[in-house]
Amino acid sequence: MNENNVMAQPETPVTPPTPPAAPPAPAKSGGIPKAVWLVGCGCLALLVCVALVAVLAWFLLPRLMGGGDPISAVVPGNAVAYVNIDLVKAQSDNVNKIGSALQQAAKTGKNETSLEMANRIMNDEYGMSFADDVLPWIGQYAAVVLTEADFKSGNSKYMLIVESRDGAKADAFIDKFTAAAESKKGTSFTKREQDGITLHTHTGASIKDTMVIARNGNFVYLANTEDAITTSAKLKNGDSLASTQAYKDAMAALPADRIASAYVSADVYQKYYESLGSTLPSSPALMSGLAGLEGLGASLSAKSVGLQMDMAIAYDKDKISQFQKDNLAVKYTNPTVDKLLPDDTFLYIGINSTQNFGKYLQKDNPAYTKDVQESLDLFEKQYGVSLQKLLGLLSGEFAIAAGPATDGMLPEVGKIKAGVTIIASTSDENGFDSWFKDLLAGLSKNMKLTADTKDVTLGNYALQSLTVQQGLGYESPVLYYGADKGYIVLGTSKLSLEKGLGGKGTLAGSATYTNTWKAFPSGSVPYMYVDIAKVVDFIKTGTNTSSFDTTVWEKLPVFAATINKASGYIQSYTFILFVTTTK
Repeated sequence: MNENNVMAQPETPVTPPTPPAAPPAPAKSGGIPKAVWLVGCGCLALLVCVALVAVLAWFLLPRLMGGGDPISAVVPGNAVAYVNIDLVKAQSDNVNKIGSALQQAAKTGKNETSLEMANRIMNDEYGMSFADDVLPWIGQYAAVVLTEADFKSGNSKYMLIVESRDGAKADAFIDKFTAAAESKKGTSFTKREQDGITLHTHTGASIKDTMVIARNGNFVYLANTEDAITTSAKLKNGDSLASTQAYKDAMAALPADRIASAYVSADVYQKYYESLGSTLPSSPALMSGLAGLEGLGASLSAKSVGLQMDMAIAYDKDKISQFQKDNLAVKYTNPTVDKLLPDDTFLYIGINSTQNFGKYLQKDNPAYTKDVQESLDLFEKQYGVSLQKLLGLLSGEFAIAAGPATDGMLPEVGKIKAGVTIIASTSDENGFDSWFKDLLAGLSKNMKLTADTKDVTLGNYALQSLTVQQGLGYESPVLYYGADKGYIVLGTSKLSLEKGLGGKGTLAGSATYTNTWKAFPSGSVPYMYVDIAKVVDFIKTGTNTSSFDTTVWEKLPVFAATINKASGYIQSYTFILFVTTTK
């Protein structure tokens, strides 16, 4: 430190002289006292600070929390589909780790980050650099918009919109890109002004081959029609996608930390169905179901365990039936049948709710149409049993599961070493036994089958074994079935049933299974579980397939899904593809 800058400290404190009192300031007529000025200035400064903080919070906080997408505000509210990506979150450590693991699994020979991949692709296609030509101006968000869908001709209208944080550099990119496109692809552009926007247009033989590039304010556009860009530029806030209630509801049900999100209007399903014309029969159930659907939202997030996908379905409360409203209010609870399945189960799909399955036969169920009733009546007439009665016997839980097995008809006749189990809760065990006896009688009469049944105890459950003679040369039971302890059980493998129904070594006690659900949002309920590692092992050893390459699946151990508690008129689901990112 420079000695000249060091202040000498006195050995003893010195008392400074008292300054003379200032003379009183003369009073001015109509003046504001100094104290009032100070208080007023202080209050003003405080208000400015509060306003500044509020503005910054309004703009920055939503972005930090995963919202604040500015592009949806320049997208027409009647857009058919919208896909948005947060380019900042796309560069996160989780994304790069997952991307690296997937590249290794796919044996691409590359281990690129998303930025390196963008650089390579852009250089290969246009001789440009993403890092040098795009990063200097690109903002946080980019989106693809389907403004009009024409599934019959394929002449749909779309836009790619990218947020820009430097207009001059974005304009320089457009000039360089159009020049490169002409040089590399032979794509020529004309340049003209409209409504204060510079449009670079390549007119192709059809809308499919047309390309328009422009910048307006903080957005760079690439579209296949000029009017898509000019319409977006003139759009008022109240007419935008961001202002529509269905879009807001769907996005609010998705995770805030999403990398990408998508929204599809209910109109797209209607138009797609109409485009099929006579290739599909008319479906009143489908069309009535679409009548209450407003839109569907989906998102992708990168978690430490893998890729999380969420889906939110938004319904219009004024268009759905009372049945649909009641269905959205149904409460879902954790499964109980996982305590009755063996721990080597590799597939589980199930639901456990407070609603009996007989409720689906209500007249105001959009899917319960005259066509459905006619099919049910035809089945009953042919086989002498009512499927409606069967549904009425089922309580709120139903599950289907599969796992490896060495016994049963599938391994012994089909040479597929697997077993299938179906379990459902019931409050009428005797009713199911009676219904199944009638079914066997109907099958015997109409299909000329000879069925033999015997009592059998599997684990802690009293069931029946069913042997069918039909010239197959197979003398063992083809099915084990029955109702006991509040459950209806059907299965093909005796050994699997004995293990699961015996309560030892069950799926509910599997570490892989129980740890899977810890990665899901609080309050969500298991819906689907696929142990991919066990499926791969089954394909390698339990089927006749010898050429199946399993290396691509080695880093994908589990895929699972949950159903989440409905919020208002939104039903949501969460899916996670677990990815092993460690080498």
